[in-house]
Amino acid sequence: MSTLVELAARAGSQPSPPGSGPYSYIHTRGWYLATEQTTDGRVLDSRVEEAEREFWVAADGSGRIEETHGGRRSRMSGVYGPGGLSPGPFWEPAGAAPAPFPRQGGSPLIKQIQSVWRVQTVRPALQAALLRSLANLPVLRMEETTDRAGRPGLAVSADDRAGSGWSGRHVLVLAPATGMVLAAEEITLRGGGVTHPPGASA
Repeated sequence: MSTLVELAARAGSQPSPPGSGPYSYIHTRGWYLATEQTTDGRVLDSRVEEAEREFWVAADGSGRIEETHGGRRSRMSGVYGPGGLSPGPFWEPAGAAPAPFPRQGGSPLIKQIQSVWRVQTVRPALQAALLRSLANLPVLRMEETTDRAGRPGLAVSADDRAGSGWSGRHVLVLAPATGMVLAAEEITLRGGGVTHPPGASA
């Protein structure tokens, strides 16, 4: 898709992320569907909770997580020794060419790109490679949108059908000027067995 090819070119021309040192730092904020269930899977309660995470990780997998869910510090928070954290599937020394990105369908690729941005600082060359991989996919939806922080962006989405009557849509929101990932969402289209609170979305 020509729009994604153009975004890839813009991404590749951006300056490297600021900062220096042995750790990659990622700060994310999101809203997730939380449920309380019995041991047989019966849903007792469901709600949308705000989550915030700061993630520091070094090449040897050591680092730290500070995470809250619904205002409470999560069990994932703490300091991790070498090998305790994943440094990201495409962690490479600054200046190195990014590894080839695997060819796959739209929904799996969108989910993998989202996971990359959650666990490592994405350099311009890698960012451009990810967008070129998306551009090679024939079945994607693209539309102008505004993310939950009020920023204008380009939404790129693909549907996923995981069986058991469930289907969903995975969305990436990209910054039009830089190609940077602004946000990622998973939208339930059908099934799931959980009723959202009135007026809520996740």
